[in-house]
Amino acid sequence: MKKMIIILFLMSSFFINVCIVNAETKEELEKKYEFFSKIVEQDIEFIKNKINLIKGEYTESEVLDKLIEEVTNNKINISRSSYNYTSLGTALPGAIFYTPAVTSGINHGHVGIYVSNDKIAEAPGSNYYTRVIESQFVTVVQNETDIYIVSSATNSQKLGAADWARELALLSRPYNDAFWANKSCETTDNYNCSQLVWCAYNAITTINLDYNGGFGVYPNDITSSNNLTYATTY
Repeated sequence: MKKMIIILFLMSSFFINVCIVNAETKEELEKKYEFFSKIVEQDIEFIKNKINLIKGEYTESEVLDKLIEEVTNNKINISRSSYNYTSLGTALPGAIFYTPAVTSGINHGHVGIYVSNDKIAEAPGSNYYTRVIESQFVTVVQNETDIYIVSSATNSQKLGAADWARELALLSRPYNDAFWANKSCETTDNYNCSQLVWCAYNAITTINLDYNGGFGVYPNDITSSNNLTYATTY
């Protein structure tokens, strides 16, 4: 009887400790959600739903750690008034342009893909739809807008990526606000700028333009890719 009481006491102590650990873990997790929510300025429930779709073998906490690190690394504080602007020039189909773009003092950058010498496909931003537009009508930052060639792609692949981007952009898809978890192509109706460019090559080739392989592909990830070669600056 005495032995049974000791066993029950030990078991109850174990379960109490487990509950305490779980409670602490849950509290820490919620703090991470709150912190990430403030960084990306999005609702926690929206973030949770998206994380449940992408986490795979990772825990929620591990996913949040990776997301916080990647988003933080891609934020550079700068004033929009620091820039002068010009019209985007021409380039070969399949080429990619990068220009600084600022929201709330954060330079997150913007990319698009040329679908012909004088037309580009892009996802312009939140509350806008994907589009194909003549490059001369696209406003970019003067002397800081770089053109890149996907040097690892054949001419046929570049044209294929350009065609894919054109067809997608002409569907006028809404913007993907979950920019931090955007590595899906055929299974989504929403696209942001770097997602559209990444998908254009990823959908028809084995070329992965994401430099660091995180849950999200950012403009800086694309321009840092070893698959790209700098061509010129406008």
